[in-house]
Amino acid sequence: MTDDKIPFLRARLNEDEELAFDAVDERKGAEWRANGPSVEVIGGLPADPTAFDETVVFNEGSPTEEQAEHIAAHDPDRVLREVPVKRARLALYEDAARRWDELPPGERSTPDGAALRSKVTILEIVIQGDMQSYARHPDFKDQWLM
Repeated sequence: MTDDKIPFLRARLNEDEELAFDAVDERKGAEWRANGPSVEVIGGLPADPTAFDETVVFNEGSPTEEQAEHIAAHDPDRVLREVPVKRARLALYEDAARRWDELPPGERSTPDGAALRSKVTILEIVIQGDMQSYARHPDFKDQWLM
């Protein structure tokens, strides 16, 4: 895997996390729910204790009810659960790739070496898959497409 993929993915995960935190305005645990063509934020811990539940996407001709369902399904809380998982996969890949790089050439053909190479290959595919949702980002390179 090329070295620039790792910083690219790490930067996108950081951006996703920051955007999710900003979107919930510190309302950790809030539920985003579709209500017809609107998306409402329900509960959570508001930054302002006097704040009421609020509608965050209004029906002004868009989104459709289906789009509102999609927006609600991909709420900030979901992103905040997904980012650490993707970071953990990235860390597993980096560790396995480092161990492979440090493995003496004579040990690469042993069963343990082959198992490590398989682990690196599988994790490369997983990381490559994680990157696909960023294909429209201006720093995404065409050769990264699966």
